[in-house]
Amino acid sequence: MIRRLVVLCAACVFPSAAPAAEQGQVPWRPDGVRAVLRAAPTRVTVGDPIPCAITITVPAGVQAVPPTPRELPGGIRVKFLGLDRTGGKNPPPGEFSYRYDLRIYETGEKRIPSVPVLLQGVAGRSATLDLGGLFFMVESVLDKDAKNI
Repeated sequence: MIRRLVVLCAACVFPSAAPAAEQGQVPWRPDGVRAVLRAAPTRVTVGDPIPCAITITVPAGVQAVPPTPRELPGGIRVKFLGLDRTGGKNPPPGEFSYRYDLRIYETGEKRIPSVPVLLQGVAGRSATLDLGGLFFMVESVLDKDAKNI
């Protein structure tokens, strides 16, 4: 059975420019931005591919720049597979999905830390959308009774 872990984050946009807040300016928080982080399955064996996607909906005038790390803490390898444009030829405004392939080479419970997505608007405004993290249970490919490899 495949279990999906979904983190929906429609209202967790955090300002990326702390100095603006310190100067009494109101941080930019774009309306109409929605994002979903999905990965399945969440129970895998060492080295199994884990399809992962960040699906983002943005209004006109806002662009999303998702992360493209090659490795995350805990020995998690990340391969960026590409962009699926579900909102037409030019995604903003619309919905689009960034696809990743994750591989974990250590056993035990693993956590992908918070996933930040940079939002950029007109006039140089920016903010960071925090999608939270994901948890995986990684099991060994060896038999429990195996003593030698």
